[in-house]
Amino acid sequence: MPAERAPVLRSRTRENAPPPPWRASDDALPLSAETTSDIEAEAERALAPLTAAHELATVRGERFHATVGSSQFGQLTVIEQRYRGLHAIEVTEPAPVLTITMPLRDDMSVSLGGRRLKAPRGEVMVFDAGSMPHMRTSSAADFLTLALPASVVSDYARAHAPWIDGSEPIRFRPLALGAGSALRPAAWRVVEAVRSGEDDDLADLVASALLFGHPHSHSMELLLSGSTASDAVVWDAAALLLDAPDSRIRLPDLAQMVGVGVRSLQIGFRRVFDTTVSEFQRDLRLESARVLLERDSRTGVAEIAATVGYVNAGRFSRDFARRYGASPSAYRRAR
Repeated sequence: MPAERAPVLRSRTRENAPPPPWRASDDALPLSAETTSDIEAEAERALAPLTAAHELATVRGERFHATVGSSQFGQLTVIEQRYRGLHAIEVTEPAPVLTITMPLRDDMSVSLGGRRLKAPRGEVMVFDAGSMPHMRTSSAADFLTLALPASVVSDYARAHAPWIDGSEPIRFRPLALGAGSALRPAAWRVVEAVRSGEDDDLADLVASALLFGHPHSHSMELLLSGSTASDAVVWDAAALLLDAPDSRIRLPDLAQMVGVGVRSLQIGFRRVFDTTVSEFQRDLRLESARVLLERDSRTGVAEIAATVGYVNAGRFSRDFARRYGASPSAYRRAR
């Protein structure tokens, strides 16, 4: 059995790995509240109570259109923004909540506190409460944003990492390319919850990903704590699976890659995701296949099954029908 080790607070992404297909899906999420408008001021008013006051800058000569949808999961707010004719978004008042933003369609550049950062499509940016970022993007821009009170993360830290000095607030690094991948599996799980109609409080899931999977001002305290088989290791393993949903990585190999025993990893996945490692990997494959079926009308079902890591096409069809209520072929025809 491999020796266990302290959390590494980073992911091991494949070099030049393509974004998992679910990130590129054009499906709008079934959110409970939605505002659609061709007027910038209306879009600004829809977004303000969800995160902070914004000003939208549009592209001269292009027709502006915006859709802002949201749903509440306990203390976590899930927001989907779709813009056309957009040039920039500027936060004009300090944000009262911590926000996690993922550009889904194109890259995004951000000015924050005198720094200029670039977030590639599918990467995640974290803005502490009180932040006032200025974001520039392409004319067609889609964002997934998760917003939660900073106190949720502080409370989670007190409960699950009591050795952290609570006298100083936790400040997160805005962008951590290759190191912040834990937030991508967290975002994926949130998206899955929205699509499946779950009403669980997902705030602790996101707080865990932030605390144990994204660099912050207390990361060194976590590294020096000697904690083993913690949430950080689970997020590390989840990031590996998310970055390669088509891989046929075996559970013992995955455990060895993140430096823990198989049982420790299984217990960790049950604690963090309320599922097994194999179920998590299966769900990733099925979601990748679902998006491929929508985007590619020519590739056969058996080939798609192999592309996402299934050896047996019949097993793939049964799993897909059980999850989405229709066979892969019927699902494609209905789209």
